[in-house]
Amino acid sequence: MERVGVFSFARHSPLFYDGVHATEALDPETRLLSDARQAKWLRNCLHTMTHEIGHMFGIRHCIYYHCLLNGSNGPHDSAGSTFMCPVDLRKLLHALSTVPRNKGEHPCALERYRAMLQVWRAVLREFGGGEGAGE
Repeated sequence: MERVGVFSFARHSPLFYDGVHATEALDPETRLLSDARQAKWLRNCLHTMTHEIGHMFGIRHCIYYHCLLNGSNGPHDSAGSTFMCPVDLRKLLHALSTVPRNKGEHPCALERYRAMLQVWRAVLREFGGGEGAGE
């Protein structure tokens, strides 16, 4: 399976439609974006990139659940979730099952979500999720 994806950080910039270039928006001298707006920008970029990677694995837009693979109607539409639904996760695991791996080794959704939980806990600790972040 060979697929290519193209992604633009600039198009997701909160100031893109105001004609401000992404490098200007991030310039520490001008401080056009607060830390919170920069974090939201990167969160939106992450969401779109992972959504597009799902398409690269042959997964179409989800019609079953509130899911990472829901379609979007533009830059101000937050249609999907941060995570894949069970239907699309199964599609991803099926796509990954064709990837050569060691004998007896299979993709496991539970291990994947445990690893994701550890990452989210680290992010919350680093970026001030408050007391008990990630618990």
